[in-house]
This record gives sequence, C-alpha cells and structure tokens, in this order.
Amino acid sequence: MKKRLLLFSEEFGPGGGGYGVSAHVLQTLSAHYDVTLMSYSQPQLEAIDLSFGTRLVDCQWRYEGPTLAERLLVSAIPDTSRFQRVNVLMKRARRLSEQFDVTFACCSLESDLGRPAIQYIHYPYMGHSDWRNQVPGSAPWPKLALAVLRGQTPRWMTVSRYSFDRMRRNLTLTNSRWTSGRIRELFDMPSSVLYPPAAGCNHPISWAKRRNGFVAIGRMEPAKRFDWMVEILALVRTRVPDVKLHICAPRDGMASTQALANGLEEMARKAGPWVQVHFNLSREELNGLLAENRYGLHARIDEHFGMAPAEMARAGCIPFVHDSGGQVEIVEGDPRLCYSSTEDAAAKMLAVMGDAALQDELRDKVSRHAELFSPESFARGLLNHVENFLTHGPAGPSKEHLH
Repeated sequence: MKKRLLLFSEEFGPGGGGYGVSAHVLQTLSAHYDVTLMSYSQPQLEAIDLSFGTRLVDCQWRYEGPTLAERLLVSAIPDTSRFQRVNVLMKRARRLSEQFDVTFACCSLESDLGRPAIQYIHYPYMGHSDWRNQVPGSAPWPKLALAVLRGQTPRWMTVSRYSFDRMRRNLTLTNSRWTSGRIRELFDMPSSVLYPPAAGCNHPISWAKRRNGFVAIGRMEPAKRFDWMVEILALVRTRVPDVKLHICAPRDGMASTQALANGLEEMARKAGPWVQVHFNLSREELNGLLAENRYGLHARIDEHFGMAPAEMARAGCIPFVHDSGGQVEIVEGDPRLCYSSTEDAAAKMLAVMGDAALQDELRDKVSRHAELFSPESFARGLLNHVENFLTHGPAGPSKEHLH
C-alpha cells in the first residue's frame, strides 16, 4: 500500500517559478504516493501543463479545497498580502496531518503544520520581516489578543496559531545556496538545496543556425528591469547592429500588470523593431524561441534562484546574469557571465559575442552544469528526501528560536 502524503500549496496554477516547483512536486509525488493536494483554488491542469511542461492531467491524486466558512473567514480579514489564505489552510492542514504519513509544504510562507513536515522554501519571507520579533500566533490567548489589538501581531497569524519553533523543526529544502544562507542567517536552521526543475528544449538548433539575439523571461514587475535590458542592448547594438531582444512575459487582466504591459509595449515601439515583446507564450513556443537565439539576459538583482536563466541554460543559450543572488549558481559564478553594472554587462556581452572559441567554451560549461536543473534531477532529489524523511524523520532537532 502506498504511503499517504498531504501536499500543502495555498495557490496552484500557471505563472512564476514557484508554481512550477509545486507542479513538478505534485507530478513526481503522485506517481509514488497516495497524494492529497490542499490548495485554495482548484488547479487548472491544462493551463499548468501548458505553462510548465508537466502532465498533471494524467496524474492520480485528490483535491482538498477551502470550506465556505474558511472562505468567509479569509474575506473577513483585511490583509492585502493574501497570507490569510495560507493560514486558514494551514490550520486545517495541521488538523488533518495525523491522517498522513508525511506532509509536504510548498507554498509562499514558511510552514507550521503542527508536527515535523517537509517544506520547500523559495525565500524566507517570514524571517525577513518583523513578524518573528512580535508576539507569535502560538502565544497564550490573552497575550495574543492584546498583541493583535495593539497591532503587534497580524490577525492572520492568530488563525493558524503559527509557531516559529514548530516551523524550524521541519526538514527544509530550498532553491539555491544563496537562499539557504539567508535561511540560516534569519532562522539559524539548516536547509538542503534542491534546485528547481527548469524546462528543457526537445528540438535543439545548432549554434551556427541560431540568431544573434537575446531572450528575456519574467513576470510583469519592475524588479525584472526590462527597461534596463533595452538600454544595455541598445548600447551593445552600436557595435553589433544585428542584435535583437525578445521579452517574454505573462499578461493577465489585472490593472497593475496591464499598466506595466502597456508600458513595455510602448517602450518596445519607441526602441524599434529590434525589441519584440511576446505575451503568454506556451511552453512549446517559448522553448522554440530560446532554441532559435544564442543568448539569454536576466536582470533582476538578488533573485532567489532564477528559473528564467536556468531555462535559458537548458535550452542551449548562454545566459548573462546580475552578479548577485542565487542566479549566479546557474552559471557557476563565471565572471565572464556575471555583470555588476551597465558598462560591465556591455563589455562582457561584446567580449563573448566577438569570440567564437569563447562561445564554444561557455556553451559547453553551461550546458553540462544545466543538468542539475532538469526535471529528472529534481524528481530524483525530491524522492530521496521524502524517503529519507519517512525513514529517519527530520535531520535532528534545531535550536530554539527566541521570539
């Protein structure tokens, strides 16, 4: 009989890299365990598969969504962060966890599921805030109620009775050595790096047939610095005039992202036809665009991991990344591919583009390292961690954290 596993992920859909990790976790674990997925919204399997190259429509698992009472509770808590969704579901996950052999949390917050569980942390948001220095949700009710009235504790934390100490007893997985360092710095607890799964390219094109173009991938948010990409490649084009930039991003109906998308289109129009914007590409279309171009460009500073440059590397591109965060691990910190300023980036791009032997060297190095980010590598590592947890439990107790 298969072991029973509860997978906790408060949101589950197409979109950013975090959702992609959840999709691959569900696909991998449902093939080996009796999985129940707990999420706030019913997954749109076809859209998820189209976005991440998974095959969830063929997987067997059960869905556990919020009750009407829980939805009403969420709407009653004024909090634009949506963390109340996490905590409402976390409360029920804690109640149900005893029915399962193991619980796996893959969501936006560090998770307290009542007993030791496995959690995949994309970034330690809770530790990077004032919440851990305030009265925790696990405090006695009189103290907690007073803290809420004084604004010292967010209301959503009282819903799940969140405990940082219980969270720290989990087996923690994370997406990069950089994020692991942040987790240790903020919580004084260990974590193991399991690189996220990046899609590959099924139909690679030879380097000689690829265009002298750059591909950029990212959500509609200012931190992705698409405007800077246009600026830097305009500078590069003064020396290599056939260079083009392809910006690939999702576009939805939300007012905030719509305004950014309109601004991006206007910026591309002003720059000229060498800048092309592609919205809502399917996985197959994105892979095709990556396969046709030689280079990738990633501009976010202190990215936790960087699914986009990982996808570029797996598609055979040479990615250039900012010299910060977890994205430098994708290119093994190679100084020829990590830039720190506009001038530095332009110089390094031109150096690579002007040297065929250097291109061959970097392509070989990047492609070999990119196997660490394949879905197959992720699945092997994930199953190994779950089996070890089922056999041995979390890797020893952690030190108590003082609130």
